[in-house]
Amino acid sequence: MLIGLAIPPHRDYHGGIDREQNLIDIWKQRLDNLVPLDTYWIQHQNRDAYWRLGSVCEDYSKIVCPVFLIGGFADLYTDPVFRLMNQLKCPKRAIVGPWGHQWPYVHLFILLKKMKKLILFRDDAYPGPQIGYLEELVHWLDHHVKGIDNGYDKKEIFSIYQLNPNVNELHSIIKQRDGQWIHLNSVDFNEKNKMIYYLSLDSLQIDEPQQHSIAQLSFLSPQETGTSSGSLLHWGSDLNPDCPLDQRDDDRRSLVFDSLPLTNKIELFGFPIVKLNLSANSEYGLICVRLCMIDENTSSSILLARGFLNLTHYKSHEHPEKLKPNEIYQ
Repeated sequence: MLIGLAIPPHRDYHGGIDREQNLIDIWKQRLDNLVPLDTYWIQHQNRDAYWRLGSVCEDYSKIVCPVFLIGGFADLYTDPVFRLMNQLKCPKRAIVGPWGHQWPYVHLFILLKKMKKLILFRDDAYPGPQIGYLEELVHWLDHHVKGIDNGYDKKEIFSIYQLNPNVNELHSIIKQRDGQWIHLNSVDFNEKNKMIYYLSLDSLQIDEPQQHSIAQLSFLSPQETGTSSGSLLHWGSDLNPDCPLDQRDDDRRSLVFDSLPLTNKIELFGFPIVKLNLSANSEYGLICVRLCMIDENTSSSILLARGFLNLTHYKSHEHPEKLKPNEIYQ
């Protein structure tokens, strides 16, 4: 993002710059006053007014215009798509694909300059498959802005790429994920469809453990834990090694709880929830929980989902509290 902020102004896309002005001077002024965004972010590590100002979750009812949401399962910002779709009352549609943090289409911009130089720019999102995003956007705008009756309002409000995790995708760079598109008018996370497991020493049990069988486990993962899990924010490039690998290396650095082998094919969709009783021997702590599937033929561990929590934020992201050593928190 710092590179993007530092690029020179373009004479044809100057955003209000007078054409007679010296673009070199404007660029130098931009560079002299450039402040990296993370300088601000480090100063606002809690959910304060700086973040609330641009956060739509403060009042969803203020959004009344039609909303078109795009997300990618390899991106860091997938969950807000579902939160918005569940809260918004206005016309809405969401597409969630397998991509990272990039536009989900493939195209080439071709510019022919006076010096007869051909310049190609590629803008696409990986892992694929990509979609005709611009065509979808035109149909959306035609219907909601121009008022054209093109049948867009008859489309399902969700288009989601259902992933099929497998051992062939355990590479840091993946061109395309295995799966298929599904189209829904609602996403119902019904309680009756939940699968519930209980931690029991080194296993996951479907039956709630008896009080006398509850044990205490102590563990401290080494600093290199997570090196097999890829990037939290996949940049959507087929050049960056952002995808998760076989999780067995990270499993060896973690507390692991295995269920019995599943006898039926199960489709998982939603947000895993973990409830834990924890204590720490210091005032600070961080926990990461990973949900993985074990391939029955290779024993490879395939990452399905993960979540992190700074333990000082266990009550609030706005008002974190130091932990009391050895006190048990839920």
